[in-house]
Amino acid sequence: MPRYFFHIDGSQPYRDEDGEELIDDDAAWRLATRVTRDIETSVRPGDSWELEVWCQEAPVFRIDIKTEWVR
Repeated sequence: MPRYFFHIDGSQPYRDEDGEELIDDDAAWRLATRVTRDIETSVRPGDSWELEVWCQEAPVFRIDIKTEWVR
């Protein structure tokens, strides 16, 4: 099974050195969306986060979370 790595950039950066063995990109997407739910509990107005998912040595997809004050 391929190994996926979930790297976070933002106010609390995290570099996934271990990764997760997952069956395919769809399984990695489902895990990534669960990770964003954990991130949302820490997001404050004006923050931005990026979750980038890599499979082996190549990026697969990225989820950006950006918040801003509108008034």
